[in-house]
Amino acid sequence: MKRYFAAALALALLALFSACSNKTIDSTAENTDEVNSIETEVSGFHLNAETSQEFAVIRGDMSNDIITKSAVSLRNELAELIGSEIKISTDWEKNPSYKYEIIVGDTLRPEQLGDDIDFRSVGEKGYLITCRGSCLYICGGSDEGTVKGVDWFKENILYAAKDGIELENGYSYRQEQQYDIPALLVSSTDTKDWNIVYNSAGAKNAALLLQDTLYKITGCWHEITTEDSGEPAFYLGYTVPELTGIFRVYVQNGSLWFSTSSKQSGIEGCVTAFLNTYIYSNTGAINFPDGFEYTDLGDYIIVHGLN
Repeated sequence: MKRYFAAALALALLALFSACSNKTIDSTAENTDEVNSIETEVSGFHLNAETSQEFAVIRGDMSNDIITKSAVSLRNELAELIGSEIKISTDWEKNPSYKYEIIVGDTLRPEQLGDDIDFRSVGEKGYLITCRGSCLYICGGSDEGTVKGVDWFKENILYAAKDGIELENGYSYRQEQQYDIPALLVSSTDTKDWNIVYNSAGAKNAALLLQDTLYKITGCWHEITTEDSGEPAFYLGYTVPELTGIFRVYVQNGSLWFSTSSKQSGIEGCVTAFLNTYIYSNTGAINFPDGFEYTDLGDYIIVHGLN
């Protein structure tokens, strides 16, 4: 009787083990099928009759007439190339995104897609054309630069295509602007990565003026901040000259400082005087050395440390 019971128990355990093994195999098969169904990430920009339904030209939702007309013109010529209707949309968050996109001008797409597109590095009149994933960016340092980029794309890629356009992920073409002042140095150090730091509401316009002018003439975009990191920078309004009614610009501790005691013109007047004297009318690299000091007394100007 004991032998019979032991044999029956062994058979039951064997059947249970077999059932568990089968379940494990079935589960693995299901997981394998699920993995195989995952779509491979698209790499590269492809536009033809087959992909046209998954494609759109994208502009900024607040783009002006210049960029809008350029984007519409590009859309129309792309449609003519492939013989199919082409969609055009904006970067508004509620609008759909597309598998393939040509993104024209300054938009929210880099932030939305996680792409690092440094379009300002080409300068105000320069432009950048680059493929990231399945999207193609055409953008310039200004609206003028973007339009030049679109025109270059048409003449060199679109018009040379037969029935479609294919560009590899990572494709890039850039045209940089040539500048009157290719380098602005302070104590022989390039200022291209400097911030513009200001400490009062009245100095904000002066900071914007300095930022805009230096970008146009040197090609360097300087971020504006009220936080003093202690690093070399353009400092606006942190000091006040002892004499009243004057402008003073000087090099100290490797930074360039702008100060004024003029209540009428303020720090913006100081920045304007500096730009008129050293930036607007000069060409070639400029170095403001240690000991440089520019003082505008109204009736006459005193300069130390610069020939």
